[in-house]
Amino acid sequence: MRIYVKADDMKLPIVMAVPTGAIGWRWIWRIINKNAKGDKAPIISEETAQKLAAAVKRYVRQNGHFYLVDITSADGDRVRIRL
Repeated sequence: MRIYVKADDMKLPIVMAVPTGAIGWRWIWRIINKNAKGDKAPIISEETAQKLAAAVKRYVRQNGHFYLVDITSADGDRVRIRL
């Protein structure tokens, strides 16, 4: 997964490469569950997150990469998330 953020006042964009499999990492979900309170409680379990990560990887392997988010504001700010 590649995350691209470019604000109008920035000289260089922020580009981060995050493994797509991070969706299914148990330690990430443990931190989310530990810190979630009230309405912010996660709605998917660790097992479901692992199945989601596997499904996304399989989809990308079969169909190629795609943009999950591609937003440009009126100010010229841009956010893109490519899987």
